[in-house]
Amino acid sequence: MRFRQRIDNLILLTILGILIGIMYSFAENALKGTELGPLLVRAMACLVLIFLTISFISKDLRSRLKGKIFLVTVIWQTLIYGFVIIFWLAVINGINQAYLNHTSFFIEAIGYIRYSDMFWINLLTVFIVSLIFTSILEINTLHRKGELFKYISGLYLKPKEVERVFMFTDMKSSTSIAEKLGNLAFGNLLQDFFSDISEAVSMTRGEVYGYVGDEIIISWKLQHAFDNNQCIRCFFEMERSIHKRTDHYTGKYGIVPEIKAGLHAGKVVVMWVGEQKKEIVYLGDVLNTTSRIQAECNRLGEKLLASGQVIQQLSTPVGFNSSPMGEIELRGKSEKVLLYGLKES
Repeated sequence: MRFRQRIDNLILLTILGILIGIMYSFAENALKGTELGPLLVRAMACLVLIFLTISFISKDLRSRLKGKIFLVTVIWQTLIYGFVIIFWLAVINGINQAYLNHTSFFIEAIGYIRYSDMFWINLLTVFIVSLIFTSILEINTLHRKGELFKYISGLYLKPKEVERVFMFTDMKSSTSIAEKLGNLAFGNLLQDFFSDISEAVSMTRGEVYGYVGDEIIISWKLQHAFDNNQCIRCFFEMERSIHKRTDHYTGKYGIVPEIKAGLHAGKVVVMWVGEQKKEIVYLGDVLNTTSRIQAECNRLGEKLLASGQVIQQLSTPVGFNSSPMGEIELRGKSEKVLLYGLKES
């Protein structure tokens, strides 16, 4: 799944680089009369290489900057991304001039940096754009995935009924862990815990709806949830992310957190609420039922429970073993709900 997502991202970035390269080439051709054919090749090659390089280093960079203040994060990202862009500008233009003039690539690359008027214009443009872009990306992390776009576009200003899948996931024995560690250490544990499982949510196209204490609420659009059973895979990817950091958790906290979760699907009403603080909220019995399903995990001895509504929509091959738990009477619910325990096959 990680491999497929990486390939999809590389294809998307390549296409994006080609499109922007084409637009840039036509703009420079119109403004300066630069020969269009060679310019198109240089611009597209340069932008594709820039996007792919940034894609490869961005994950490691974010990991190293985790926990840093906003200004430090933005400045470091701007400098590093700016260096990547300048490097490829010099390389591509150096290769082009060396080919045309039958000279050394190194001399031409250095000459481009030292003497080209376009280099200094590009340099200033690169750092301004990088600064604005990285700042927007960091600020956007204060909102849920896609929420800023939904607000700008006016989506859900009026209540609308949609079908969603929800997963309520929390840490097993969190109360006893908090008592053992104390409030401050438990707070640090939660920060690490939520940070470590976030990649699994993104990888399976989930959206974090909210955090409640040690609980994280994840939501999927219906088509995303059941594409390759992403909503189920998310749970086991979260487990793997935690297990990879066993040494870290054991060394720092003396425990390795375990998780349990409940999954349910159905119709909810989605809308914007609030004036001082605006946010998108989901209303409906689905959320209450999902919470109650998760609460049954301990009693039934299961890490992951899913309702019949989820199981019947899973794509094949499923990739998981499902064990029927029977129709369970959930707390506060008049109708029984058919539940299944899920394990990886």
